[in-house]
Amino acid sequence: METTRRNFITGAAALGVAAMGATLFGCAPGQPADASSAGNINWDDEADVVVVGAGGAGGAAAYAAAKEGASVIVLESQKNTAFSSTALCGGYMTLVDSEEQRAEGIEDTPEKLVEDLKTWGVDIDEAVVRRYGELGHEYSLVLQELGVAKLTDAITKAPGSSIPRTLTLDPKDHQQKLTDGAQAAGADYRFGTEGTRLVVDNGRVVGVVGSANGKETKIHAKNGVILATGGFTSCPDLLEKCMKGLSAIKSMACPAHTGLMHYAAFNLGAQFDGIPWIYANEGMHPTATDMNGYANLFVYGAVKVNADGKRYVNEGTFIGNAMTRALLDQPMKDGEYFNYQIMDKKAYDLAAAAGKPLGVFEENKGLFVEANSYEELAELIGAPDLPAAMERYNQDMNATGIDSSFGRDVLYGQGTGEPFALDTPPFYAFANVPWLAYDPVTTFIVNEDAQLLDQYGDPIEGVYAVGEIALRPSLGNVYCQGAATGAGCCFGYAAGKAAAQKGGEGEQG
Repeated sequence: METTRRNFITGAAALGVAAMGATLFGCAPGQPADASSAGNINWDDEADVVVVGAGGAGGAAAYAAAKEGASVIVLESQKNTAFSSTALCGGYMTLVDSEEQRAEGIEDTPEKLVEDLKTWGVDIDEAVVRRYGELGHEYSLVLQELGVAKLTDAITKAPGSSIPRTLTLDPKDHQQKLTDGAQAAGADYRFGTEGTRLVVDNGRVVGVVGSANGKETKIHAKNGVILATGGFTSCPDLLEKCMKGLSAIKSMACPAHTGLMHYAAFNLGAQFDGIPWIYANEGMHPTATDMNGYANLFVYGAVKVNADGKRYVNEGTFIGNAMTRALLDQPMKDGEYFNYQIMDKKAYDLAAAAGKPLGVFEENKGLFVEANSYEELAELIGAPDLPAAMERYNQDMNATGIDSSFGRDVLYGQGTGEPFALDTPPFYAFANVPWLAYDPVTTFIVNEDAQLLDQYGDPIEGVYAVGEIALRPSLGNVYCQGAATGAGCCFGYAAGKAAAQKGGEGEQG
């Protein structure tokens, strides 16, 4: 994928941007988020590498840089890393040529990954995806080196992949092992310190301004700054500029995703792309506070209906912008956007056999509503149109195997099998509200070395971007399961090594 200057300006104009180099969004009025000139600044501290954000990508960057012998300062606005996207996710990690694949005799190559993501995400940068694939084996060794636990030893063929290449890690353990490993290697973590501005000298990023308890600290980055601050799910202004109504959806992502460092990157003239593809996740029960209240049942055959029981979308299109836009057009329930996942016994048994993190498991099975008929189920959940919707769906599945209302002909994206009639009692409903978990397809643009690019496609000197803030080149328009964490950590680790190995070449007086 090549994002040209014209494309960048067009995307910026769609968001109401008046001019390049100005503060592009007003999420935090009065909070300076622009790049500042270094001049004769008096630095309060310095390190070879400064990492802003300590989630999975930032932790991988800090670990790699510290292992290379560089001095590393990590700024993290939260008190710990327990609420990063990596810690909160389902644990999927898609890697090419992992040690686990080798042990199973599964042959995989970066070119296979490129072909899969060209089909799945469409608008990818092939060079970036190829590099992501090349980094997979090394990061699988890092996982073993750190002793990261797994939820299962199985390697799965996730939606978006044509062969099994997705590991299922214990997400909290993965995040904590990265944090512990980086600190043990010498990285200086500054918890409770938010990165607020980038400092630029002669067009090169040379430092970061951090803020803790109202006090600013100016930190000189001799070799480079690595931005790993995640998305902007806690920035209503930017969410609304991307899609009207999106800010009304609750965020269950890391609360640190304020988008503040997005503004700093905008003021560098960095490319930002993917606005038309932003989306919310689905599958969280209205009472849930964590992933124990989550179920994503479409891959096991479930259909989706609104609060009245009407189907309104092709469930086979996988999570993405189309799903979110369709949901925002549906009636709300109790002041929230809302839908149900509907299953029969066949689908329920498949989901129960799969278990965590998508299926039916001990912690979420009590959230399902069960009935012996769709009429009874409709009465229990207050969805009067459900019986008619399911009657038509089942007639289509039994007659042709293709849904005549919305065109569903796969379970949940390419390679996930064919849908089937949901006509075997008992029947089940799982209530859902959408939630903002991440925004991996609406990000800044980087090259295959994780360098942040300007609107002309040139690297901005002294700064890398990894993780959610820069995933679009790897993923394109649609999230490939496990690739967000996989690409984030692979490129984080590579950027950390690269910044550490620059020596003193980036040092400014």
